[in-house]
Amino acid sequence: MTTITKERLQWLANISGRDDIDDIDGGEIRELALIALASLEAEPVAKIIAHYPLGVDVGKQKFVQAIGELPDFGGYLFAVPPALVVPDKLPREYIRGWPLAHSDYAEGWNDCRAAMLNGDKS
Repeated sequence: MTTITKERLQWLANISGRDDIDDIDGGEIRELALIALASLEAEPVAKIIAHYPLGVDVGKQKFVQAIGELPDFGGYLFAVPPALVVPDKLPREYIRGWPLAHSDYAEGWNDCRAAMLNGDKS
């Protein structure tokens, strides 16, 4: 999975010609589609209704309550998307006795896991 930065998204949003599309790979398109799909399927977890300030007429309050709409100063609260799942570390006993290629694979696996856990901190 690729990491899509804010700058990359801004560039993608502003591409103007078909020639620029050649710079986009399939993995990036899939990831963008998954993000868009997840945001479309997101369900609100709570309804935030602000208290009516003094001076709002009672008629409007009753109307809003009757039709079930939120007032102009209310909104919905959505859950944060789930964090990436970090794979378990490959234990040393799995690595011992492996040919060099497998040992390098395990080392890469563990380095990738460490990078995921550290985020941007190098």
